Amino acid sequence: PDVLVIQQLANARYRHCLQLPSYTVVLLPFKKPEMLKQDANRRWRAKWEHLPADLSLSKILKIRKILLELVCKRAIELSTAALAVTNFEKLCIEGYVGKENRKIVAASCTYLACKFNESTCFSKTKAMELLDTLEESFDCSDGSIVKTEMAVFIALDFQLFTSPSQVL
Repeated sequence: PDVLVIQQLANARYRHCLQLPSYTVVLLPFKKPEMLKQDANRRWRAKWEHLPADLSLSKILKIRKILLELVCKRAIELSTAALAVTNFEKLCIEGYVGKENRKIVAASCTYLACKFNESTCFSKTKAMELLDTLEESFDCSDGSIVKTEMAVFIALDFQLFTSPSQVL
C-alpha cells in the first residue's frame, strides 16, 4: 500500500547528515509544516505526474488518517482498513480518483472492504452502523456511498482480493 506514499518525502530535502568518526548525526532544522507539506506535494507530483492534477499526497494521507481513526474507534478492523487503502490507491493509480470524488471513493472502498473482509460477522445492523460512521467520517451521504459502491467495484475489475505481490 505504500506505492503512492513515500515516507522519505516528508523532510528529506532539509535533512543534514554529519558523518563523524565515532557516530553519525542527523540535523533536522525547523521548517514550517506548511512549507514541508508543499515541498512533499511538489516532489510527489513530479514522481506521479500522470495522475489528476488536483490529487496530492496530502489528500491521500488525509484519507489514510481517517481510516486509521476508524480503526481506533473500532468501527473496522485493521486488515479491513489496509484492504481499503490498497483498493483506494489502485484507483488513484488508474486515475479514477480526483479531488472532488476522493472521499466518496474512499468511503466506498472501505464499505466494500468491510463487506469482503468481515463477511462472517457483517449483518444489516452492522452495515447501517458502518454507513453512518462513514457518512460522519468522510462527509458524504450514505446514499452516495451505496450508489458509488458498484462503480468502485467495476473500476476494481470485481477483484477485491489483493495478492501480496500487489502490496509489496
